[in-house]
Amino acid sequence: MIEEFVYAFNNKPRRIDKAIWDDPVLTLIGNDWTFNTICSWRIFDKTRLIGGFDSKDAGVILSAINEQEIIANIGESGLDPEFMSEGGIVLQVLVTNWSEPWVYRDDDIILVESNAL
Repeated sequence: MIEEFVYAFNNKPRRIDKAIWDDPVLTLIGNDWTFNTICSWRIFDKTRLIGGFDSKDAGVILSAINEQEIIANIGESGLDPEFMSEGGIVLQVLVTNWSEPWVYRDDDIILVESNAL
């Protein structure tokens, strides 16, 4: 499923218009797409971890990817979606167990991923 997500996401230019952290839900919103999850997440750049879901100022940290052109990739585990901005910031979604699904929706497709499926 992760391969289908990366293909669908990267099939046309994408931009994160708004990233919202409403603990425990992470929502990414673009012009014609959304991505939602209750998975843990973290943001880093080329040199350091910036923060993540458990940071005191998680919402502020997440705003670093607002209004960024992005591409999707598969994380090192082979299960984790990653969003990489043109400025070098990476949002990594960490799928840690079967009860943490993610949902991607655009005008053409809806993908629901959970290790339980």
